Amino acid sequence: MEKQYDTIFEVISKLEGKVRYLYQKSSDASKLPWTSGCTTKQVYLSVIDALLLTNVIHLEMALSLNRHSQAISEYEKCFALKQTYVIMQEGYKRIKGYSGKNNIWKGIKSECANNSAILKKEIQKMDNIFGEFEKKNSLNKDLRDIFTHYDTDMALYCEKLYSIDEKSIISNYCSMATELLFPLEKLLEKIKDDIESFCPLVMSPAKCSRKQ
Repeated sequence: MEKQYDTIFEVISKLEGKVRYLYQKSSDASKLPWTSGCTTKQVYLSVIDALLLTNVIHLEMALSLNRHSQAISEYEKCFALKQTYVIMQEGYKRIKGYSGKNNIWKGIKSECANNSAILKKEIQKMDNIFGEFEKKNSLNKDLRDIFTHYDTDMALYCEKLYSIDEKSIISNYCSMATELLFPLEKLLEKIKDDIESFCPLVMSPAKCSRKQ
């Protein structure tokens, strides 16, 4: 029978490879001799950074769930679930924001505003995906604050920790990974590939040879 899903170890291995690759690509791209004031540079570096962020978020969620699966004590299991929850909350906050401010998606949309009508349609489609994700998944900022800051009532902290819903966390992880991060990464890869198809500084050797 053909395998339908990767194991958590395979997911982690693939994501670690992508994070290392994107980190190196970001580092290399920032050192290129871009023309002063080049708008392509800003868009390209923003897209690479966004790709790196989406893969880091996915990787760290997967690592936390893997820790949960191998945990020995009840507290360790709850702690791993808490970490997964916080990563999801903080990751979504950085990607889309609780109030639409200070997030990478707003920046990407702004920087790609003058691109093709096809790309605009894909950006609108991604906006709709964000909306559907928020409807289906709980984004509880108060619980995130309790789990992140130790300045709350510790009895309340322990109450929330010990009652954390394992099925809900795993379901939210699967939803965020497949319904949100995957289509977002696919769109970002398209923008990156489009830039690499016309910008000589970041064009792959194979594309360069075809241009000649």
